[in-house]
Amino acid sequence: MKQAPRTWSDKISKYLISIGFQVSSSDSSLYVKKTERGIVGIVIYVDDLIVTGDSGHDIASVKEMLCAKFDMKDLASL
Repeated sequence: MKQAPRTWSDKISKYLISIGFQVSSSDSSLYVKKTERGIVGIVIYVDDLIVTGDSGHDIASVKEMLCAKFDMKDLASL
């Protein structure tokens, strides 16, 4: 159980990188992906993710991919 947070962090990081995100050089909890419509950013805090960006379509697409891979729920707008 001690390794659970580390395991989760490694798993989500590898998945985000596999779908085109890059880890920010200034903050390891920030992932950024450039798309045709703009930028999508994800900030991870423990087991919570904040997904934001320029395009509602791109944000929805990323959320769909995350929900397909992980057991997640969308808590709506901040």
